[in-house]
Amino acid sequence: MFKGINLKYVDVREGQVRLDYDSTRAASYATERTSLKIYNLNIQHETRPHITTDSIDLQLKGVSFYTPDSMYKLTIDEFALNRKDIVFSHAVFAPTDKNHQAKALSFTAPHLRLNNFSLEDLIMSRLRADEAILESPQIKFYTNNRSRKSVDSTLDVSSLYETLNGVSELIQVHRFDITKGRVEYLPLARVREKAVIANINAKILLNQLLRSDSLVNIKQSILQLDIDRIGVVLPKLALQIGDLRINGLTGVTFINSLDADLGENIHLRGQQLAWRNLDWDAFQQENNIVADSIYIKQLAIDLGRTATRNKKKAMPVIRLRKARLEQLSFDGVIAANTQLQFDVRHLYVDALSSQNQYLLWDRARGNISNIRFREKMQASPPGS
Repeated sequence: MFKGINLKYVDVREGQVRLDYDSTRAASYATERTSLKIYNLNIQHETRPHITTDSIDLQLKGVSFYTPDSMYKLTIDEFALNRKDIVFSHAVFAPTDKNHQAKALSFTAPHLRLNNFSLEDLIMSRLRADEAILESPQIKFYTNNRSRKSVDSTLDVSSLYETLNGVSELIQVHRFDITKGRVEYLPLARVREKAVIANINAKILLNQLLRSDSLVNIKQSILQLDIDRIGVVLPKLALQIGDLRINGLTGVTFINSLDADLGENIHLRGQQLAWRNLDWDAFQQENNIVADSIYIKQLAIDLGRTATRNKKKAMPVIRLRKARLEQLSFDGVIAANTQLQFDVRHLYVDALSSQNQYLLWDRARGNISNIRFREKMQASPPGS
């Protein structure tokens, strides 16, 4: 046996490429007549990887890759190999007919690029590379019509993780980049709910994301996330966010504009909001706000003209090392027939915290003005 083989140039004309998943199945893919050129092909038994090359010139059409459990399929109209990169054209990732999960995720993309891919893994029908770039994907969360289970309209995080694991089984990469993406959340047709995230650019450490056991770790695995627009319509929430930026390395999140209707007459409008090192687990599980610092340039709180009838609840836990609020306007009914209005400018607070119904702080300075307190008089009954 040879210890190694080196071929400077290989030229195959009108050949056929055949891909097999294992010896027990028929060929999963076979090309029509195609040409193949390989430059500086090295096959070495004693080194890893065993197979290397400087460049491959190959174009294939109609290729499909399946996850080991055959629950998801990646279909490619065409793919071309060029040096150390693979470019897939018109990629579609979706559940197969065997997948009966109640909720599913799919995406389509005009291009999927794998940089510095492994030729040896490709020959074994595996996609392994240093980096994947998904260009202009259309990503959808939706109810799986093949599911035999009754489903609700909530977004199941476990289903999302199962899908991401399916992606990682198909495409094994260290970093996964998304450029100019769009996400749509489409629950049951009878439910008037929808979420759209437009123009996403992200850099994600995919393996670290899938190993994360907390929201903090998940955020750290997202090196960068830029979103131009988020629109959400739910029974008790209408939300519009413009220009969201997340940096997982520094822990800073920035929102340029915020408009939210939280139900029960609560309306928030904000401009240029930022926070550092927010405890996402505490926020998601208990609605508690624990962070290093928060900055808000402008915030308007409108509680409507009708007092809520909810029983008084304890304030959520708040722990902030620093809070800075440049401009705040408050307007709302705080009790039956009682309306309060005021403005705040240049508010700076150190060590802000909460206890029951009270806010506590070490030091605070700012300007409060235009305080208006109105109490409507009820009409006396006739004959009194």
